[in-house]
Amino acid sequence: MATQSLHRHAFWIYGVIVGLAIKEALVAVLPHLFKPPFEPLRTEFYEICKLLIFLIVITRFYLGSAYFFEEAHCSDNCVSKYPQRSYAMDFLFGLVHFLLLFVWAITIGHDIQPRVFNRILWLLLLYDVAWYLACRKYDTRHLMKLWTALNGFTFVLALVTYLVAKQWLSPETAELLGFIPVLIASAIDITELITEKQVIRRALADLVRMPHSP
Repeated sequence: MATQSLHRHAFWIYGVIVGLAIKEALVAVLPHLFKPPFEPLRTEFYEICKLLIFLIVITRFYLGSAYFFEEAHCSDNCVSKYPQRSYAMDFLFGLVHFLLLFVWAITIGHDIQPRVFNRILWLLLLYDVAWYLACRKYDTRHLMKLWTALNGFTFVLALVTYLVAKQWLSPETAELLGFIPVLIASAIDITELITEKQVIRRALADLVRMPHSP
């Protein structure tokens, strides 16, 4: 079982990666907005939208990770609720996830192929599937299933929205529309994590027929 001291130092690594990723994203966008030569307005708007979706998603994943580790490994009743679990496995999967978020930050700049940003976003949304399958023998899979279902559903909506919009609109506009499901899911997830009012979580938990946390 992970001690509070170990978890504090381990989670600090997540925080460092998140901080560096945010710095990378800001450096990729802000200089284009305030220093000449200025980019076309359309390019700047597209970059700002990607920056905003990045900041919202990385905040969501960081808060979600904090909630998961507190519930699964650090709460007073975690031993009785989740007797079979692996801190090392969860930490390593989380570490790779946040490193992928750092790579995602690099793709925000206008000099990177625009579709790369979308592809990595979709990979991030599907990442929980690999985590869930690797840890399905542990009791903490019940917590993982919730995020896996939510992110999987978000991925499907985002992909369908993008593919449909691409039939009539420009690729950039279609990608922006594809961000909307991700934005809505992230806003709901962050709000429920902060307020501890799990309306959507409970509905989703019932939908996938899994026990939900109180």
